[in-house]
Amino acid sequence: MIGKCYCCGKDIDGKMAKRHILSCKSRLNNIEEYLNKSKIKKDKFIIKMVDKYMPSVYSIYLSIDKDTTLRSLDTFLREVWMECCGHLSEFEINGTTYTCSENLDEDFFDDEETMDINLKNVISVGNKFVYSYDYGSTSRIILEVINEYTTGSLDSTIEILARNNESKPICYKCDNKAKYMDYENQEFVCEECVEGEVEEDDDFLTELGYTNSPRDGVCGYEGSESNEEKYLKDNKTKFKSKGRKKSKKNSGNNGYDEIADIFNNEVESIFMNSMEKVTKDLINRSLKCKVTNDLETILKSNTNDYIKDILDNLQITYKSSDKKEILINKFKASYKDSIKEVFKYIDNTCYEDLKLVLKNKGIIDSEKAKNIESIIFLERMGIIYHSSDENNNFCISVPKEVLELIEEINNKDIAKNDEIVKLFKGMIYYYGVISLEQFIKRLPKEVNIDRELEDIDKILKIASQISMDYDYINGLGINEYIDDAIELIEMIDKETVNNDDFKVLTKTELLKSFKIQYIGEHSIYKPLIKVITDNYNTTNEMIDKLRETIYLCCQLEADENKLMEFLFDILEETELIKNEIIQSACKVYNKIPLWKYRGYTKAEKQNANRVNWEEVKMGRNDICNCGSGKKYKQCCGGKVIDIKFN
Repeated sequence: MIGKCYCCGKDIDGKMAKRHILSCKSRLNNIEEYLNKSKIKKDKFIIKMVDKYMPSVYSIYLSIDKDTTLRSLDTFLREVWMECCGHLSEFEINGTTYTCSENLDEDFFDDEETMDINLKNVISVGNKFVYSYDYGSTSRIILEVINEYTTGSLDSTIEILARNNESKPICYKCDNKAKYMDYENQEFVCEECVEGEVEEDDDFLTELGYTNSPRDGVCGYEGSESNEEKYLKDNKTKFKSKGRKKSKKNSGNNGYDEIADIFNNEVESIFMNSMEKVTKDLINRSLKCKVTNDLETILKSNTNDYIKDILDNLQITYKSSDKKEILINKFKASYKDSIKEVFKYIDNTCYEDLKLVLKNKGIIDSEKAKNIESIIFLERMGIIYHSSDENNNFCISVPKEVLELIEEINNKDIAKNDEIVKLFKGMIYYYGVISLEQFIKRLPKEVNIDRELEDIDKILKIASQISMDYDYINGLGINEYIDDAIELIEMIDKETVNNDDFKVLTKTELLKSFKIQYIGEHSIYKPLIKVITDNYNTTNEMIDKLRETIYLCCQLEADENKLMEFLFDILEETELIKNEIIQSACKVYNKIPLWKYRGYTKAEKQNANRVNWEEVKMGRNDICNCGSGKKYKQCCGGKVIDIKFN
């Protein structure tokens, strides 16, 4: 998602949208204003909603009263994103379907309820649920409750907080900007490609207007930018707010699932509230600390607890009873040596931000920082400090002691650290998980690392905090896509007879695959992508997302059949091209280096197995070494003959 925050007007990127919404200063100021002006308070949710099939293209963040109903949310979705012909719609939440129909025969529809139920009684922070519109050409929206807060009663019932920018459909023939929708062929088409093939007054040809909905091009949908106006800040749009307090059905499991949900939601709520508190603390800290390069002045403007946190991170000892003056003296006495030690283990990502502050003499605008994770790390280590100028604009201040140390950094040392990190990330792409000892053992012969194991451990630990594209826990590197490393290791153990059987990789291969969210060369996916683009209306964004999803399906499911199920689930009317999809998907699966095979592709693994078996000289009457208990001629020996005949 590339979009805009409606609270402050800033452009936001999809990866940072959630964080921005929760910490947006304008939004927090609006809440404070409503609380001051209102005598009555009310509670609201923040909900993120994305299109199931194109989540990176269509997304909306909104705030909504907890006391309003699912039907109000349905009304919003219809008016802003969905409505074309009055189709039916439904929400699916925790196994229960809430339909837009107002009257249901409970004996017939025993697993359905109406939407006339308060949000607070069916969802809470952390819940994900699905909205479906039109049971024919169905559009599906994934909704997630990401936060909750208290505001004043003057705040709107529903307000759009952020939304993606208008999408730009492209012509299915030439990839230029589309001007028309050809409803007969369900394709976007540009003005040039229309000429000579379709008459401009064709009833099935409609000139595109505002295109910013998952329903664009479906069932004659025509959106308008004005649809969102009634949901902007301070709107007075009214909804039915009195809904049922409880669901009609019992859980049927003595309430254990409900207790678990409550516990998980409480944990999520605590986390979100903690994030909001951290943001407020950061703002207050910045306003109290004015821009300066003087370390003592910076420390005096901060609290004792903040100073102690940095001392802990730098491993500088102090007593819990120490007064601020003593803490500052201890801080200053060991500060330069401690920072110099940290600089031994940073890579180029962190160094880029350090060079930027040096170039600007230690004072820069907060928004000019290149890497947010790097800035967070540098602040935790007391290397940079958030501050504000005379106009209360947020800035970053760096003490003069740090500026002196930045000038002393050796570029060659940074390059060596950077190579270590890139090689490690490359192995994580191929192997999924890798220990520090395995990493050292698996390094290509042409790589020479003249660092102690302890130093490499520190380099990788710091890099994982800055780049956030892999986890590093107790000397074990874990790919960012992996939720359960133990499950993956168990799967690898089942597939691998020899635990030391890793694919041997070259330096070039590793350095080619270190990038964030790297999923391999596009040529790997070409056979399958060609089948899809030849038969379906797609965009470049959709293809990029599809490649990533195919890669994850291959790695996490580790099964060709699961990949087929996924493809047939997301693609409609596949019967005519079913064989093409299967054949091309198998080609893709065979070429992806799989974690379960320790970096080998399926094709490489099969070839390796065949070579190993051919090396073992067996008589036709010997017991087959596959473990079946049969004679070789009646088992795998027979299979070899069959293969040769085929």
